[in-house]
Amino acid sequence: MEIGYVYKWVELTTGKWYIGARGGKGCHPDDGYICSSKIVKPLIEKNPEGWQREILFTGDPDEVFYIEAELLKKLDAKHDPQSFNKHNGDGKWSMRGKTFNEEHRKKMSAWQIGRKFSEETIAKRTKSRENFHQPDEARKKISQSLRGRVNGPLSDDQKQKISQALTGRVNGPLSDAHRKLLSEIKKGYKHTEESIQRMRDAHKGKILTEEHKEKISSSSLGHKKSEETKARMRHPKVKSPCPHCGLMCAPHLLQRHINARHPG
Repeated sequence: MEIGYVYKWVELTTGKWYIGARGGKGCHPDDGYICSSKIVKPLIEKNPEGWQREILFTGDPDEVFYIEAELLKKLDAKHDPQSFNKHNGDGKWSMRGKTFNEEHRKKMSAWQIGRKFSEETIAKRTKSRENFHQPDEARKKISQSLRGRVNGPLSDDQKQKISQALTGRVNGPLSDAHRKLLSEIKKGYKHTEESIQRMRDAHKGKILTEEHKEKISSSSLGHKKSEETKARMRHPKVKSPCPHCGLMCAPHLLQRHINARHPG
């Protein structure tokens, strides 16, 4: 599966930087790709230890070029003396890269293990995604590329690659800043009718086991609700009656009630 990404190279001795995007066939943050710049690429190949790469964003191959262009415009890259970029995402350029040997891929991968984004980088990524909507044409391409793909148990080789990719990552409770960032990103996002229908179909007729119910209950113990949440709970939206039993339910819970109590 292709994973597009926006990257940033920084020359450690000068602080000068270059931003690019990768969305070609078989692309992945650890695919060994350097960049398309005829100026920057030879400098990195000549002295790889003198450069640092940072992945600013990952997403659909068609989406990353939009993010790259927005970043370059907001940073006014072509007028910044510290930038190697000669445009602000408004020119014609090729983003297709070459294939590198296994040793080079391992070096590129090793540089990224355990890396954490700075607050400034996270803020820039959030800002660049504001008001972004995937074009219908891009959605269609993604849908077509996934048709006929067979899913099944992972092979030992796939499991090993996933394990290596996750090495060095720190898991644990999200910080308040991280929660706030995720909340801001999701504000204003609306599922399509098709997506809503798929979610309904996935849960239709599903009956939770007692063990599952116990886990849900346990996960809520000790959780403190904000004053804003408590205020919303005190003044719930107008409820609607279940067409089967007449039970009054909040609009967002009505379908869940129907699926659980009146399957089929």
